[in-house]
Amino acid sequence: MEKTDLILNGKVPKSKTILKMVEAFSNFDILSTYGGYIFTFRIHNNVQYMGIKPAIIEGQRSNHFNLNAGPDTKIFLTGNINPNGEISLLFKIAKKEMNNKIISELKELYIQFASLLIKNNYQGEGKLEWITKKILEESQLFQPVPMKIYDIKK
Repeated sequence: MEKTDLILNGKVPKSKTILKMVEAFSNFDILSTYGGYIFTFRIHNNVQYMGIKPAIIEGQRSNHFNLNAGPDTKIFLTGNINPNGEISLLFKIAKKEMNNKIISELKELYIQFASLLIKNNYQGEGKLEWITKKILEESQLFQPVPMKIYDIKK
């Protein structure tokens, strides 16, 4: 897949905005203050769409339903970075629907998400939550199963 542009919460972000977002993902004080971050990530027509917001806003738990993450696509990642800095990257494709095309697209989404963080100077440990590792093991997207965001690559 060729280089993709990024739309963040419905807008084209300045590179400084992306760097600050990724910096927040690496900062335990910021993660703790906001309860981490929730996000949705998809690619449509070679454009990356990411909707993101703090997990807790004004004392209330956020949800993924109203994240502005571009056109509705069947294949997307949803997840969070929790206050401990652990990353959850999940997808909603039934096992019976999995085929080579879907597996390839899911794998590319994981790679693009990891690349977005790493290219923008992510400094966190990048540990994947247990549920993400379990889903990656069951789906056999990556062999071996990545333990950290840094392990997700082609």
